[in-house]
Amino acid sequence: MLCACGSSRHSPYEGAKRVCDGRDQNNGIRWWLVDNKVLDGYSAMSLPSYYQVYALDAGELKRYFSLADHNKSTLFFVPLGSQPNCIQYDITRSDILPDSLKKKYPNLVSLKGKGAGGNDIRLDYDGNVLQGQVISDGEMYYITPLNHNGKIFHMVYKRSDTKEIKQEFERP
Repeated sequence: MLCACGSSRHSPYEGAKRVCDGRDQNNGIRWWLVDNKVLDGYSAMSLPSYYQVYALDAGELKRYFSLADHNKSTLFFVPLGSQPNCIQYDITRSDILPDSLKKKYPNLVSLKGKGAGGNDIRLDYDGNVLQGQVISDGEMYYITPLNHNGKIFHMVYKRSDTKEIKQEFERP
């Protein structure tokens, strides 16, 4: 099993605070909470009303997804906004890409997983950035990469904090 929460000792961004720490220090991803001020000057029109920004180490991401793509089961931890602890998911390859696309995009890794209480997660990694959707306690969260001033950050936010309007089929 891999744990997606810890490997190097130092933050990839000065002043960041580690929020997810794992048990397997060799194969994980640590989430480093960054002050939202790093996005000063970013278009407020495109930001959700509430979000948290994280710095992730590029080497940790690459190593984790390379290993996860070849293992049958992996652990992944993700911080979800106002929740006090990181949420754990059991991850497997999603196997949704046809062979032709795998050949065209060899660095693309798609994973899916389940957490406690029927929570779901979907992760995509293209060799540079992580994108994801998480369902936890009935809420949809997004993990979205942002390239700001030449640095890549990952924003985590609830769908309900966006200006996005639900489609008819998504409404209760």
